[in-house]
Amino acid sequence: MILYQRTKVVLRGLKTTCFNYARPVKVPPAMSESHIPFFDPWFDSSPRGTQPRTKAGCKYTITIIPGVGIGREMIESALEVLECCGAPVIPEWIYDSESDNDVNFMQMSVNRNGVGIKGNIENRSTWQIVKEDTESRNFVFQEALDLYAHVTVLKSFPSLKKISKIHRDMDIVVIRSNTEGEFALLEHQVGPGIYEHLRVISAYNTRRVSEFAFRKAESEGRKKVTVLHQSNTMPLSEGAFVEEFLKVARKFPKIEHEVMSIHQAARQIYEDLKPLDVIVSNSVYCTQLTDFLIGMIGGPRLVGGGSFSHRFAVFQPPINSRSRGLVGKGEANPTAFLLCGAYALDHLGIKNMGQVIRDAIDCAFGCDVMTKDMGGKATTKEFVHQIVKHVQAVISQVSCKYDKPPKIHPKLPAEWAPEKSGLFLQPVKGKSQAKADDIKNCRKT
Repeated sequence: MILYQRTKVVLRGLKTTCFNYARPVKVPPAMSESHIPFFDPWFDSSPRGTQPRTKAGCKYTITIIPGVGIGREMIESALEVLECCGAPVIPEWIYDSESDNDVNFMQMSVNRNGVGIKGNIENRSTWQIVKEDTESRNFVFQEALDLYAHVTVLKSFPSLKKISKIHRDMDIVVIRSNTEGEFALLEHQVGPGIYEHLRVISAYNTRRVSEFAFRKAESEGRKKVTVLHQSNTMPLSEGAFVEEFLKVARKFPKIEHEVMSIHQAARQIYEDLKPLDVIVSNSVYCTQLTDFLIGMIGGPRLVGGGSFSHRFAVFQPPINSRSRGLVGKGEANPTAFLLCGAYALDHLGIKNMGQVIRDAIDCAFGCDVMTKDMGGKATTKEFVHQIVKHVQAVISQVSCKYDKPPKIHPKLPAEWAPEKSGLFLQPVKGKSQAKADDIKNCRKT
């Protein structure tokens, strides 16, 4: 169905007169109340039913974007574990050569497959991006695919008691707006020494981020959704965000909801984390609070997440780090990308295999196998090999490159030689040959 929508356009970073124009808008099929947001609503009426678009036969094709820095080594380690699990996944590699066409190729691949695992594709620093008056490649990628919701899963590992000293049983999901607020990157220079930053909040984006949070809480069996705001300093924009959140909350009476300021949430973290289950916010302050929670778990290397839209899901670590100093040394910990691979399997409906990978990571930490960036002595390959051992203990029927080759021709001891022991019998002779041998023996006697 094609509709014509009147849209108001504001030039980027400038205070100008707004004008209206008409453009065709394709309306997607309406989502049912029981619809899980991880499946594509555009394919609900297809012969495949509610299966993700990536399924072809018995395997799924996922987009792999290693990016720059340490991303390629970490994603290769994650794919090794997925292969040893027997995951029905076919990787489609899209490499980055710092060209604008590469971002288009990445978008086309995710548009075709629907699911991807991504590293940091931005090679420049933030100051270089501002100085060149361009946009970040990560933001261009998110904006083109309309990845409006960013999810960070903060779940501590019970085996890491030495690192996570404050809260050892943390299990919180943080969902924030990915394309609005301070992340819209609308800032410009008004005059000499005067700069202006615009903070954009829309009711449409707020509603779909809030609905995504309640859908995720419903699908994972979580009981409470908390919205964080900063209405004491920004009453207009933050107040509108909270108002739209409460409208969406009325559609989900079985899930509790709570409104809390950033300062109250900071105090709640030190007192008790149990009341916090799913957190929703669009503010950059929520990102800073998330970084604080990541530090309490043990660092960004132990946390995974992803960005979602109604049609696509791209899994990536919550902090875009290049870690150029660790490239080629085999000292980096691939847990963040391993968790992204496990969440990708959950997204595709293979939740049992994703849980096996998460349990294997915890068992590897329990065996005191840690990489050098976490204070241990193991290399990246040794850490991955330890995880594969625990995976194969559960899924034993899958073979991979870590399996020992079978000994087809075993070497026998020297005393078992045929001429000494007589273990190997002579071949059975025919009747005519046996009679000839008997005649020869009789003549000798």
